[in-house]
Amino acid sequence: MLKQIIIDTVMRPLLTVLPLLAVLTALLSSCSGDDYVNAVPANSIALMSVDLRRMADECTGNDVDNAKLLNRLLHVENAGDCGMDLSEKIYMFESAEGNLGVVAKVKSRSDLDTWLDNLANAGVCRNAVERGDIGFAVMKDSWIVGFSSSKLMIMGPVIASQHAEVQQTMAKYLKQDEENGIKGTPLYDKLDSIDSPVALVARANALPEKFVAPFMIGAPKDADASQIVIAAALSTEQGGMMKITGETFSFNKGIDRRLKEAYAGYRPITDEFVANVDASSLFAVFMNVDGAGYISLLHEDKAAQVLLAGMNMAVDMDNIIRSVDGDMALVVTGYDGDRMQMQLGARLKTRGFLDDVDYWKQSAPKGSAITDNGKDAYRYSGGDFSFCFGVSADNRFYAGSTEALARGILQKSPSPFSPEICKALKGQRMCMLVNVAKMAEDNEMMGTVMPLLVPVMGKVGTILYIIR
Repeated sequence: MLKQIIIDTVMRPLLTVLPLLAVLTALLSSCSGDDYVNAVPANSIALMSVDLRRMADECTGNDVDNAKLLNRLLHVENAGDCGMDLSEKIYMFESAEGNLGVVAKVKSRSDLDTWLDNLANAGVCRNAVERGDIGFAVMKDSWIVGFSSSKLMIMGPVIASQHAEVQQTMAKYLKQDEENGIKGTPLYDKLDSIDSPVALVARANALPEKFVAPFMIGAPKDADASQIVIAAALSTEQGGMMKITGETFSFNKGIDRRLKEAYAGYRPITDEFVANVDASSLFAVFMNVDGAGYISLLHEDKAAQVLLAGMNMAVDMDNIIRSVDGDMALVVTGYDGDRMQMQLGARLKTRGFLDDVDYWKQSAPKGSAITDNGKDAYRYSGGDFSFCFGVSADNRFYAGSTEALARGILQKSPSPFSPEICKALKGQRMCMLVNVAKMAEDNEMMGTVMPLLVPVMGKVGTILYIIR
């Protein structure tokens, strides 16, 4: 009797309600506040989120202007009341096919339509057209705007002959559900875990090729750049600096373990070389290492192996690095034509490798020579490749593409980076400084991640990347 009462009064109503709850849950999920994020392609190799509200509250170091930021993101002069929900994050992405895009939530479709009509009247874009439940407009002849009642996507730049193809791709993206969009991927999960107004997660193959090497050190030889991931929080600081604080990791557990083991060997950077680097340099990498362990990491890295193989034909670079115990700075000051101009400075534990210089002179490759250039100082010349190197009286190794660059790394620069930047470097374990203005002169170096960073930079002259 009691059993029947329980069935009649509890179980049957519950069994009736459960399917309704399931349907209601599905409906709520399908129209959830972050449904617009599903438009971001799942195969993206770089993903950035921008929280305009938090930027206004927290990023005060570089005169962040959200109106101007929004204008840059949307590729127009005046975003006005564009119909977007600016209380939600804006996402920027680079897909595996090389498509660059912006995704945002639509708050008011009518305001969005009015905004696009105003832009068309001003000659900024073509009149919007409807294709099914997706609208399209072409902005400045190279940026495609696709939109529905809940989400907006901008992709480009696109040449005229590809407009129709890109619109088809965008229509597919805008109709994606969570199963097919970015939200079901480890890349998005990592981005969502970063507590910052501006967050970035990118695979290393999305970086400019010339800057990938420092992020690959520590990875196994058979790892490629697509398996190495950088996750970072971005902030603007006083002195025209954008600080990117991040970690290098891999979704592959074996590779990730090797990376963590490698980075555990970095020690706090001192002010040994920080103020010696000229602020006009293209980029610089700073670290503090035990050379005996560090050379083992370099031997595992493909790019470093190639560089070391070339250097070892002239001098025993392996033994030089093995002798390092302390701060080390590698600087690319710029390019002379196609030739990279470099500096290297390092604190030594021992200078015993100098005893081998006479042997290096005798075994120099045909057509090259090592000559004396002062006390414990030498010049290597061979074909179109030459550099100077030596050991200072206070036990520091120095090298450079020219004698001035080589010796310059030992003394304070007349034009160093700002005190704020120098202070930010000290105590970190591995850092990279990038001269944004110089990088902008070289389209190859801009890579794919840089176009994502540019709209949110503001007036930034230097990027400081700190690897945690």
